[in-house]
Formats: sequence, C-alpha cells, structure tokens
Amino acid sequence: MNPVLKIGFLVPYSFIYPGMSHDVIDGFMTSIPEKYMKNFQFYPEFVNLGNDNDVTMAVNKLIMFHNVDVLSGFLSYLLLPVVVPLLARKNKLCFFFDMGEYLPPLTKLPATFFFNSYKFWQLEYALENWAQKSLGGKGAILMSVYYAPHMASDVILSKIDNLGLQFYSASGWSYKDKSDNNQKFIKQYEAFLGRKATEFAVMGYEMSLAFLPVLPQLQSGDIASVIRFLKEYHIDGPRGKRNFWIDNKIEQPVVEIEKIALQPLNTTKLVVEQGEAMKYNHAVFEEIHNGCVSGWRNPYLCI
Repeated sequence: MNPVLKIGFLVPYSFIYPGMSHDVIDGFMTSIPEKYMKNFQFYPEFVNLGNDNDVTMAVNKLIMFHNVDVLSGFLSYLLLPVVVPLLARKNKLCFFFDMGEYLPPLTKLPATFFFNSYKFWQLEYALENWAQKSLGGKGAILMSVYYAPHMASDVILSKIDNLGLQFYSASGWSYKDKSDNNQKFIKQYEAFLGRKATEFAVMGYEMSLAFLPVLPQLQSGDIASVIRFLKEYHIDGPRGKRNFWIDNKIEQPVVEIEKIALQPLNTTKLVVEQGEAMKYNHAVFEEIHNGCVSGWRNPYLCI
C-alpha cells in the first residue's frame, strides 16, 4: 500500500481567472482531516493554452515520470480524443474538471473517467428558458456576463458596480446559500485559507468528499473498487447531491435565477425563481452536437 496518493493536475492558462487551479486544490485540501493531509500530494503540470501537444506532453510526464495515481485538472471535452488513447491500458483513475461550456459527449468514455462540471450549459439553458417564459419573445438580449466562474461572479461585479445596471443571471452555487453543507464548506475553507470561498474551491471540495470514503482503496491501487463506488456514490456538498460519473443520467443541477442590481459597495442579488435544467435525454442533444462548429477548445476560459 502506498500511503501517499499522487495526484497529477493539468493547469491551463486563464487570463480571466489565473487562480482557478489553485482554488480547486485548496478546496480539495479544505475537507481533508489534518492527520490525512500528508496522504495527498499534488503534481501541477502547466498546459498553457491547452493545445493537443501541450496536453499530450503533460499527461505523458505525469504518468511516465511522476507515476501519479490519479490524473486530474481542467480538461475540455474536445480534448478527449487526444487524452483517451494516451490512457488506454494505463488503469489510472481520471477525475477532471470543466466549466460545462460544452454538452457532455455522446460517445461512451472509459470506466476510469470522471468529471466534476460546473455545468455552465445548464445555467445558460435555464436562464434563456426562464427569460422566454417570463419576459416574452418580442425583444430581449440573452447573454452571459461571460467572464468569472458563473454568469456573474462577485469578483467581476465588484469591478463594474459603478455602472448602476440591473439584469438577470443564473447561478449553480450561491455563497449566501444557508444550507448546512454550504455553510460548513465556507467556514472550513475560509478558516483554512483566510480568503473568500469561490466556485472553483467548491469543485475541489466536492472531489475530496468523493475520495475520502475510498482512500484505503486508492492507496492500495484497487481502482476497480474505486470505480464501482464512484459510479454510484452521491456526495452531499455545497451544491447539494452530486455524482461524477458522466453517464449518470439521474442528477439534475439546482439552478437559481437571480436579479442583480449594481450599486457601488452595495450590489444585491435576489433569487426570483428556481431555474429548470435540461433533461439529459432531451432530443436536442444530438442536434446540438452535430451542429456545433466552434473551433475553440475551451471558449469559456479562453484556452
């Protein structure tokens, strides 16, 4: 048994949110009991703009040189055709992160692949669906406040609060959510790091909640048992119940429609309605996949 679990982490460049990878790793360590902290070691590997060559080199280095037990970090679904062959027959657990700017792939993935997604596409769908029903279809601008981790993060709003704007957005996680699990996370994170919790920290925290129950199996290399567990297990975290197996069709994210009013030093967010997420068996999925012509690997993070 290897007492130290080595986690390789793909770190992309993001001008918009340069600290996102650090927040994920810090969020992960937040929930780890002190006596187990020495059992986790991260190996960050920079992938720059996330092109095929940079990602290939990083994955090979993490596997062949560092011999990591788990491969993690930010990975666009569009890079799966590059990464999947590299990991064939390697029997490495993969737990990646994405913002959900693309729909989940239609093709079946290896059993070793898990994703923690912010599901940005679900937020966009819920907001536009709500706007069409509530505001009518005779003239509206439907657009995201494109830069931060959800459609209108506190980081970005604080930079434009002098504009006096009012608009609607959609959120998959709220810092002000009073649920016990969210407040527990916020208190743990801010006591541990001394700074405000973020959406990326939430995602890392959720990963640790999934890993802790199977730490002995991870340490012993019993990947088959870990896979069976993660396919069925739902954590209960800051965003509610979540599962990270990409073929799990049951889970529907909680989406809140917010009315935001910008004022200097007094920006307010009011939840006006619960958003409706798109069902995973919706017929439009295949049409969207086939009609997508974007060449960007990851437009949301500009990589």
